[in-house]
Parts: sequence; structure tokens; C-alpha cells
Amino acid sequence: MKRIAMAFAGSVMAVFLLLAALFYLSTYHPEDVQEEPVVCPAGAPLLEPGQTVKVLSWNVQFMAGNQNNHFFFDDGKDPWPPRETIDAVIQRVADVIRDENPDILLLQEVDHGAERTFHEDQLRRLLEKLPEDYACHSSAFYWKAAFVPHPSIMGSVGMKLSIVSRYKIDKTFRHALSPIPTDSFILRHLKPKRAAHEALMPVRGGAPLHVINVHLTAFAKGTDVQKRQAAQVTGILDAVGKRGRAGFAAGDFNLTPPPGSGIQPLFDAFHAVPSLEDIHSKQGRKCLTHMDTREKVKAPDKTIDYMFFTRNIPVGRTHIRQKDALDISDHLPVTAVFTVPGG
Repeated sequence: MKRIAMAFAGSVMAVFLLLAALFYLSTYHPEDVQEEPVVCPAGAPLLEPGQTVKVLSWNVQFMAGNQNNHFFFDDGKDPWPPRETIDAVIQRVADVIRDENPDILLLQEVDHGAERTFHEDQLRRLLEKLPEDYACHSSAFYWKAAFVPHPSIMGSVGMKLSIVSRYKIDKTFRHALSPIPTDSFILRHLKPKRAAHEALMPVRGGAPLHVINVHLTAFAKGTDVQKRQAAQVTGILDAVGKRGRAGFAAGDFNLTPPPGSGIQPLFDAFHAVPSLEDIHSKQGRKCLTHMDTREKVKAPDKTIDYMFFTRNIPVGRTHIRQKDALDISDHLPVTAVFTVPGG
């Protein structure tokens, strides 16, 4: 009897270890800082000192469109978008990018291998619709698992930050950001793992330009994790400035402007787009970047998407594209023109 009990216990332990191994192998385990692959032809042009550059940052909401997009993670009941919606939205995103004609493109919520978007590589599909000179790009996953057993998912997830450029990208690094402290061990591996994705773009005759793509957590009520993540991004960009280099961080910060916001340190240390002066001015509505997915009639209602430039970068015209982009994503594209320091 004792031998049978021991054999049974051994079998249970073996099954447990097998399940634990399968769980580990099916989920994503990035380092605190890790280098990410770069696609860039050898002959890609370098940035030049004194050159004017345009950057566009946009959370494209996995190409779901901005109708019928109140999904489960916002306590909604809308189903995932059909293939024809995704196809149409990818084309609309490409149309806006072609019209804006940025030199550097930072995208958040780009799906790759996800059940909800038919396992497609959305960046590849988008690049097929853009001019060939957007030849350099790199991505960093921040949600990746072979199977998530949530009733609204029940399949694979894959979502990444993507940086696309007309100019050479040398190296990129993924910086892990703080997890939600109240999440269990299992949830931490099944939910998004927030990150900052940093690209080093060489400048002829000088130090590289640091470009940082960001998407901070949105679902952390009762914790200070958003404040801590914003502080981490501040630290990454501050380290660039302390080395005498130039750079900027842009993306979806999921934090409203100061006062009383965890994003205050970024506004204090760097040149912000949109600026606090513009946000709190009579024309402040032009600075709104996000729409409530619960509303049937979509209109911008808050600012949570920004760019932050080191003080040694001259920033020129800035713009948030509203009117004709309202139905593409629940976020609006933010653009800025700046001058590469030096020369």
C-alpha cells in the first residue's frame, strides 16, 4: 500500500512538473534589459547634424478600429474585430502615415501571432503598404504567450512596440518596466509585460540619437505602478542626457497631465509634446489624444499620449491629428518636427 501511495505521489509530482514546464515554455521571459533584432539594410542613410526630422507616435490598437471596440479588458462585451475590419484599418493607418510622411515612426499595440487578429504580423502587413524607404525597423514584444485561458482569448497573444525609420537603426534594447504588484505569479506571465523599447540611431560624426517607444500600463487601480513605470522611463531618458547625448521618449503613457499625475517628473525634466501650456490653454482640446471606447459617438476626451525630448533637441512644429483619424484607433497620432543636434 505504501509503495502504491509513493508511486501515486510520484506521478502527481511528475504531472505537476510537466505542467509547470509547459507553462514556462509557453510564456515570455525577457531579461531586465535585452537587445532586440533590427532589420536595416547596410546602405541605410545616417542622420545628419542639423537635419530636420519628423516623428509620429501612435497607439494603433491592434488595428481594431474605433467602433465596436469596447473589449473585455475595459469591462466591455464587444467581440474581436473581423478580418475585413482589420484589413481596412491597416490601410487607413498606412494612408495617414503616407500623408504625414514622418521619418521615424513609433507604434504601440502592434499584434504579431495573436489569436484575436488571425495570427498575422501586423507590422509586416503595414510595411507592405508604405514606401520602400521605411526600410529599418525593430520590435519588442510586451505581451506574448502561446495560450491564455481567458474566456475572451482562449488562444495565443502577441503584441509589440515597433520602431520604423527611414534612417539607420544600429541597435535596440528592451527595458522591462515594473509589473502590477497585486498580480499573482501566474497572472504576471499571462498579462502584458510592459516595456520601453530603445533604439540607437547613428548620427554622422557624432553620438547616436536615442529613440524610446513606450506603452505604460492602463489597468493598475489601487497601485502606484504607473508612477513607478513613468519614473523608470524618466531614468532611461535622463541617463541619455547625462551622457551628453540627445533622445526622446514617445508613446502611450496612460497618465493624464499634471498637476497631480505620476507623469510630472517627465514634464519637469524634458521638453513635452503637447506642452502643459498648450494642454491647459483655451485651445487645449487640440491636445486631446484618446477617446472613450464605451461611447458610441467617439470624440477625444483626455490626453495620455506624449513625446518627451531631452533639452538639447530643438523642437519645432507639433500636431495631434484628430478630425480624419477619429475612427481608426481609440488613440490619435502625435507628431513633432525636431532638429538633430550638432553641426
